[in-house]
Amino acid sequence: MSLPIQQDISGCFGTSVGLTEDELQPYLQRCEVARTEFANELNQSRFSAYAIARREDDLSALASIAEDWRKRFSRIVLFGTGGSSLGARALAVLAKEGGPKLSVHDNLDPDVMASVLVPDKLADTGFLVVSKSGGTGEILAQTLTAITALRKILGQAALRNHFLFIS
Repeated sequence: MSLPIQQDISGCFGTSVGLTEDELQPYLQRCEVARTEFANELNQSRFSAYAIARREDDLSALASIAEDWRKRFSRIVLFGTGGSSLGARALAVLAKEGGPKLSVHDNLDPDVMASVLVPDKLADTGFLVVSKSGGTGEILAQTLTAITALRKILGQAALRNHFLFIS
């Protein structure tokens, strides 16, 4: 994988202080060897957590869920904290116009939750709950608050159609 990033460090070298470009080369070569070794080791079982990111066998099921949610909801609310929300925040910036509005919330701030749980918008809202451990206190509290609000407005049966949990 390559990233569309280029860095020019030519202005960092001096003749009187620090490394010269020639002195830096052996270190860069050692870094490249280490990077290559690490990239090769990622395919081994001891780095199975990294293998998850390369999986594609679950994408078709997720694509059908995403398409269903695009049709049914005008808002998607993601409850997640730390790494469970950072990727979503980045993707939300890149989202194309015309899809549901994604908002990401990582705490139980009363004013924020009030804006998320507006009764007349709940029928058009999907809740995506992301927690790696499945037991993060803030996420559990947000989810229980949303379940209570949704149950009150739309009824118990609606809950299974408005929540998706990823752990």
